Amino acid sequence: MIRTALHYHAPSDLEEAVRMAAQFPGAILVGGGTMVVPSMTRGETNSLNAIHLNRAGLRYISTEPEMIRVGAMSTYSDLNRSEAIRSLGVLSTATSGITGGHQIRNQGTIGGSAAYANPSSDIPGCLVALEASLVLNSSRGVRTVAAEQFYIGAFRTVAEPDEIVSEIRIPRQEIESSYYKFKLSESSWPVVTASCVLSRWPTCRLRIVVAAACAVPKVIDASELLVDGDSIDPVAAAELLPALVDAALQEGWSDVLATAQYRIDIAPVVARRALQRLTRTGAEQ
Repeated sequence: MIRTALHYHAPSDLEEAVRMAAQFPGAILVGGGTMVVPSMTRGETNSLNAIHLNRAGLRYISTEPEMIRVGAMSTYSDLNRSEAIRSLGVLSTATSGITGGHQIRNQGTIGGSAAYANPSSDIPGCLVALEASLVLNSSRGVRTVAAEQFYIGAFRTVAEPDEIVSEIRIPRQEIESSYYKFKLSESSWPVVTASCVLSRWPTCRLRIVVAAACAVPKVIDASELLVDGDSIDPVAAAELLPALVDAALQEGWSDVLATAQYRIDIAPVVARRALQRLTRTGAEQ
């Protein structure tokens, strides 16, 4: 039960939602509500106004020649059913394994998770790994921010209070990818996650993004682990990967699940397992 008086608003389109966000400073923006509504129930988040984006026309997935456009209100289940998203590998794997089962996958949204910026969420690290961008709408106009620059701290982003995350844009590219997360139990939040993306055009690159270990996802250029241009060298990975991960994780992040030091200590193992999955996937193709 929400403990405070609340005015509920359900705009019929994005334009109306933007007007409401400007009209009611400090309003709570609600996507699927899987995080913010429990927070309001506990009295941790309070506002006189809540703007629910369910009717704002932001639930879609469209494929264009150069990008995949995902409306912010698209649910995890929507993403799991999308052939375009399945082609990305890492995001499909993450959303199909969201903690909470079918109920959360049918209700939770990609835009809500991206905007909430919980370091332990699956979504931020995946978006950074895929070099995605977030579209922010406000009464001042529209701007696009790269996911890597969007996150600035635990539960903190560059979005202004009146800006609405309306869309996620993911470049279309030929990639191989993998995702691995470590959890203390099936029902817990991830303690550390790792996304690996191997792209071969226009140049061959290997990116590993470690998330949950720190307040924001950390990008690791692991291209030096490649041999013959596009194959992962297992010997180099075993020898060099721990140092690459350690160098990227200067300051960890703690919560009730794990200390910062514990997260930093296990991050190289999580990254190695994600890389092993990528190697197996490539061998099967």
